[in-house]
Amino acid sequence: MNFTSSSQSNCLLSDVNLFCVDKQDEDKINCEIKCCNCGEVLTLHESLKDNDTSKIMEYSSINNSKLSFIQDNTVTMIAKSDSPFHVPMCNDCHLVLVEDLRLKNNILDEQNKGYKRCLTKITSSENEIIEEELEKTLKLKKLQEKERTLQQELKKLEDEERELESDIKKLEEKEGQLQGVEKKFISTLKVHHGDMVNFSLKKLSLKLQETFAIEQLNELRKVNMLNKTFYIYVNNNEIGCINDLRLGRLPDQSIPLNEFNAAWGQCVLCLHVLFELLGLNQYPYQLIPMGSQSIIREYTSTGVKDYKLYESSWTIFKAYMDDAISVYVKCLQKFDIEFCQQNNIVSGTIFPYTIRNDKIAEEVVNASNEGSAIWYSIKTQFQKDERWTKAMRLMLINLKNAIMYAASVKGI
Repeated sequence: MNFTSSSQSNCLLSDVNLFCVDKQDEDKINCEIKCCNCGEVLTLHESLKDNDTSKIMEYSSINNSKLSFIQDNTVTMIAKSDSPFHVPMCNDCHLVLVEDLRLKNNILDEQNKGYKRCLTKITSSENEIIEEELEKTLKLKKLQEKERTLQQELKKLEDEERELESDIKKLEEKEGQLQGVEKKFISTLKVHHGDMVNFSLKKLSLKLQETFAIEQLNELRKVNMLNKTFYIYVNNNEIGCINDLRLGRLPDQSIPLNEFNAAWGQCVLCLHVLFELLGLNQYPYQLIPMGSQSIIREYTSTGVKDYKLYESSWTIFKAYMDDAISVYVKCLQKFDIEFCQQNNIVSGTIFPYTIRNDKIAEEVVNASNEGSAIWYSIKTQFQKDERWTKAMRLMLINLKNAIMYAASVKGI
């Protein structure tokens, strides 16, 4: 096995046995150098044989007698040695030692890298911790400032709370007073509400009454009030009636004289109302209705004459009664003339039965039927009761037509 100087090889050597023989003193010195690890006899390199023989012998004696190496201490011994003879080692043991050291060196390198990474992490984490501490310090300062601000606000709120509590007490006292006033108002309100309900009911009742009255008024407006006021009923073979008062006389029917006089009073009143309602001129006659003792007044050049339209006895009819009936018929004719002039109607067309002097026909008489017309006298003397009663029926029908025309003109 060959060796170099310690500065060139830097190899670890252990338990080396050198056997050095000086060529000149080969016969005098015969020493052996063994490997410090395995005890194998080593062959000394030629370059080492030039060293001092005494030193070789010294190292050889030390190596062979005293050194007992342990692998863990080999590196330390090599590091402390100053000569290759101090820790001799064969090539195989040297290679094993180098490989072992290389493996340990790799492990240490990995551990060193791990320690560096840990150190880097610790350093970075320390920086982060420092930064976090700074941030926390800043946050703490902000929180402390906020705390001071909140404390100030709290003091203000506490002051406001005390003020509000005092205000609440005042308001509670005022509320108590207002509740008393409220109770009075509520009791008054109940009274007023009851009155309002009563007034509402009364108002509703009055409104219903008003609606009913308006409906009745509308119905009444549709009614011919003249017909209602002077209801004339005429039927053949019977006595004509005005307001249920019979006007006529038949042998088989006994009519009280006061009913007969009252019927004439209704006839006078009816014709008088028609003249006044339409504003027609009655002159030279004046109808004076006085119930059962109605009269007709006539104005002449010689003076005033009254005609009585009532009788005191059925036994003997006096001539003045016939004269009064004749004057009443003339008043009917006067109404016909005045009404037709006022409304531009041909005279003699509003009555269905023609009147001439003291007679009345059963139809409208004109030139075509003049000769065939049947006439009835309105006088009671010198004719039968049936014919006179017939004349009264025809006269009442003419009066009814006068009522109809007057109502149509006045819209009643």
